[in-house]
Amino acid sequence: MVKQILCFLCVGAFSCCFRGNAQHTLSGTVRDAETGEPLDAAAAALVLKGGQTIAFSFSNEKGEFSVPLNISPDTLTLSVSLMGYAPFSERIGNRRVFSVQMVSSPIRLKEVTIRPGRIWGRSDTIRYDASRFLRENDKTVEDLMKRLPGIQVSDNGDIQYKGKAIGTMYVEGLDLMDGRYKSVSRNLSSQSVKEVEVLDNHQRIKSLEGKVPSDVADINIKLKDSFKDKWNFNPNVAAGFSADDFLYEAEANALQIARKSQSLYALKLSDTGNGITREADKGIDDMLALPDYRLLPSRTITAPLKERRWLFNDAAVATGNRLYRLGGDSRLKVNVFYTQDDIMQQTNSVTTYFNPEDTLTIEENKNSRLKSGQLHLSADYEDNASTHYLRNKLDFHFENNLVNTGISGSYKVAQRQSDKAIALLDNFSITRTSAGGNVFQLKSLVGYWRRRERLDFNRREQPLPLQGFYAHAESGWIIRQTKIAQHYTAGVSIDFNNLKTHHRLWATPAYEYLLRSLKFNLSIPLQTVLFPDNREPLFLRAIHFKTDYKINYAWNARLSAQYRKELNDITAFYRHSYFTDYRTVVKNETGIPTTVKQLYTLRTEYKNTLQEFFVTIDWLASHSRVNHTFEQSVEDNVFRWTRRYTPHVESAYAINTIVSKGFFDINTKVSLEASYGYNRSAQIRESELLPYSFHTLLLKPAFSLSPSHHTEIDNNGELQRNLSSFNHRALNGLWNMNHKVSFYYMQRRFDASVAGEYVRNEITRDNAVNLLFMDISASYKMDRITIQLQWKNVLNHRNYTYTSYNPLSVYSTQRSIRPREIVLTVKAAL
Repeated sequence: MVKQILCFLCVGAFSCCFRGNAQHTLSGTVRDAETGEPLDAAAAALVLKGGQTIAFSFSNEKGEFSVPLNISPDTLTLSVSLMGYAPFSERIGNRRVFSVQMVSSPIRLKEVTIRPGRIWGRSDTIRYDASRFLRENDKTVEDLMKRLPGIQVSDNGDIQYKGKAIGTMYVEGLDLMDGRYKSVSRNLSSQSVKEVEVLDNHQRIKSLEGKVPSDVADINIKLKDSFKDKWNFNPNVAAGFSADDFLYEAEANALQIARKSQSLYALKLSDTGNGITREADKGIDDMLALPDYRLLPSRTITAPLKERRWLFNDAAVATGNRLYRLGGDSRLKVNVFYTQDDIMQQTNSVTTYFNPEDTLTIEENKNSRLKSGQLHLSADYEDNASTHYLRNKLDFHFENNLVNTGISGSYKVAQRQSDKAIALLDNFSITRTSAGGNVFQLKSLVGYWRRRERLDFNRREQPLPLQGFYAHAESGWIIRQTKIAQHYTAGVSIDFNNLKTHHRLWATPAYEYLLRSLKFNLSIPLQTVLFPDNREPLFLRAIHFKTDYKINYAWNARLSAQYRKELNDITAFYRHSYFTDYRTVVKNETGIPTTVKQLYTLRTEYKNTLQEFFVTIDWLASHSRVNHTFEQSVEDNVFRWTRRYTPHVESAYAINTIVSKGFFDINTKVSLEASYGYNRSAQIRESELLPYSFHTLLLKPAFSLSPSHHTEIDNNGELQRNLSSFNHRALNGLWNMNHKVSFYYMQRRFDASVAGEYVRNEITRDNAVNLLFMDISASYKMDRITIQLQWKNVLNHRNYTYTSYNPLSVYSTQRSIRPREIVLTVKAAL
């Protein structure tokens, strides 16, 4: 009995000692010193004075680690290591909690430099080592972007990351171009880039990081040291000829990226169809915007064929941009942007309109000339600190568009449409963070706008003057706790205009709950619209739910559901009949256009930077109850569209997936985009509500292969099928295909390329157009000068025919395309 009691006491004493020692631990977090992102898989070890490791652990996906501390810490050192970062070491002393900041650094073993792959990163920040993707034939940042797995670049320069449009492109952490990232991607040399950073879910306001989520993906360009703190000049002159015209191209840009300032000045002139005015396109902006009311549609010119094949234009772009660093967190930016375009186009078209009992066919031969000019000026001050945010931006915008069209065929008419607009606005935003971590926000916008639209044809003159004053004020309060956040927003706006003056009041309570890797968001926007000439206000209610599930570093999933009632186009309140072109009249009945909508989205993302593998799947479903639709009727060869307040149901479904994979060993990038969309709605034809549906299927495979340093093969394809049906009658679906293969040969001084592009468009079910284009290019590089000779459209095709579907019509057209052209270009780098 005595032995049993002694044994029990010894075991109890040992257990107490074990518990007493186990409760002493050393903990902390490991983060990237530059980005602040948590680092997982970092090894944290306790090391004795002689170098012996006595305990260790690894950080988790939040960067957190915990190491048992079973002996006196006086002789211990905390050592943290991770490949790609400089080692961290510090004596423990009396501390029990550490915040470790790791500095990115190559690891050198003898004469070998080891870096964490050509793609690496943590959390929502991905980095690309530009030197491992760059090829001799890459001239600009846009060329480099096309090689990066997970990133897609369209023909017009739009950039997407995992299928999501980017917001802007920073250079060394600063947005010099005010969101016009194409001016950076098309003017900055690819040879100047050291790293490309993708900032997914980027919260641009530092004081809101971790408090207000963001869906924006931005890109940051890091430059080589040799390109910093000095001016880089790049002039470019080209001349050529075709059977129809003399060709020219001139370009000069000056770029400086310094520690305290950034500058970009550029001038471009061209008639070679390269679409330089697209550099004025803006990405996603955080600032508030004035309402944009128009009665006449913009007369843009589009075609399924690549723009450089059919665009006949004289274009000019001039831009001056200067950014000053005023302190660690503040900067002042001035932007001036001017574009001018003169586009000529000839088309012959046949349009068939479907009605319940018959069809109507219209033939048109058009000779159009579109002249446009835009001027944008802005001054922008920003102070973006971790405790507060202040921004004030003043904008001035002017545009002048003129379209002259000569039309023959079923009609014979000369039409002239003009559109002049001016806008002046001031944008203000402030954010303050209290000592307790709560956040106060205030946003305001004040602006005046004026638009003068005019349509003239057959001695008919139709002026449509529009103008307005708009003011918006909104305040918000964010209360942040450990797992629950509350966000309350309230605001008011006034909109004085000569379409329909109205004012809005709103309040939105929103809540966020964090449960480990799950995040739940719920918001209930409530809004009232007041019409001064109506007694009854319009109440708009909504509820939004969203959940984010971050399974691990590689997998993310987001599910969202919305129910909302919204006020539709304000132009529906314009009570006079008006022409939108020489044969189309629009009239609005009395009423308030509203839509009650349900929207469900699911997004799944997978990324593996080590394998250079990216997958994104998006699914969307919506169901809407709309209280209005349009009725089409034809009287005296004039199409009359009347907005009727007849309720109907609209629905849409879509799925889109993008797969992108890089193969480092063979310098290859492979990608595939596949999407399917279905839309269903209704119009009134011959006093009958006619339901219709529209289907679209799109496949875009692509790969880029470099079997050696001297050769490269690019392949890009696009396959599309459109199909529509109405009143239980299905129309024949048509296939369109575009396939381009390019071969490049690159030496130190000599480059050559041959590209073939095959286009097939089905005009009808039994008739298709097949075209084969070929382009040849060769260049010779000297120390500072490059001479390039291009031979475009070698086979000299002159016309292109295609058919496209609208819900209740089929449009077939023949369009003039650019002939065989020879262009000699001289480029210099000073």
